[in-house]
Amino acid sequence: MTARIIALANQKGGSTKTTSCLNLGAALAERGKRVLAVDFDPQASLTVACGLDPDALEHTVYTVLHGLATLRNANGPTLAMADILQPTRAGFMLAPSGPELGVADLELMQTDAGEHVLAEALEPVRDSFDLVLIDCPPTLSILTINALCASDLVLIPVSADYLTMKGVDLLLRTITRVQRRLNRNLRVAGAFFTKVARTTHSRNVVERTSALLTSRGVAVLTASVPYSVKAQDSTVLAASVLSYASTHPVAEAYRRLAEEVLRNAES
Repeated sequence: MTARIIALANQKGGSTKTTSCLNLGAALAERGKRVLAVDFDPQASLTVACGLDPDALEHTVYTVLHGLATLRNANGPTLAMADILQPTRAGFMLAPSGPELGVADLELMQTDAGEHVLAEALEPVRDSFDLVLIDCPPTLSILTINALCASDLVLIPVSADYLTMKGVDLLLRTITRVQRRLNRNLRVAGAFFTKVARTTHSRNVVERTSALLTSRGVAVLTASVPYSVKAQDSTVLAASVLSYASTHPVAEAYRRLAEEVLRNAES
């Protein structure tokens, strides 16, 4: 079975893409799925959350992308994605990132069909996994476009605050452009809310953003992640919240999210 590739995308920083990628990956692995998580953010937050030091890694996702771009220019061999993968305590394999990934923006823009380099890098490992999760950068750069071009599905984490709500429409317009011009098979799996607090502000944001998403044809998943410091505490220990506080409502929320994602991926 060829892996389904899912991009976790939202141009707004602080929307818990990385936390969600970590814990969704752990929840899927808990269900016996073979999961690869790709840290595609130059900030390398997912790599750090998995207990690795980006500055100490000799090879990262950038190594693979740079090699493929160089190979296209007939300059020699390249490392494959399989060569850089690292096991994690969360139960999934990780393609780690580092700050040098920021250089890839310029390199990919100067490469023929540079939007499709990540898809090319992932193709040889797709048969080794059931699902691939891509933690996108919090910008609509060519890195994010690469992630969308490589993916079958987009999953949108939306934190329950006003500023995140303002960025959702721009992301949806970008996804539409990618669908029309670069990846006709890309489908939005849905959006889910994170950092949901028991406040009037949080409730209003959820209601208004749900209405916006629905009006744009985007499903709002039933799983929502409550606000809690448990998720942050677990990442400090390089662990998923599922292992750090297995019965906590946040852990249960990510298990429900995993169920919904699997239904989407299999449909």
